[in-house]
Amino acid sequence: MELRLIDRFLFPVFCLFQKSVFPFSTISIVFNFQFK
Repeated sequence: MELRLIDRFLFPVFCLFQKSVFPFSTISIVFNFQFK
């Protein structure tokens, strides 16, 4: 249930962080892997 809200909210946030923050890029990939 919470995954849906996080996926919808963190999707754009992660995309922005990936371009803004370098270390966050790794976290984004890990989260994306778990979400999918």
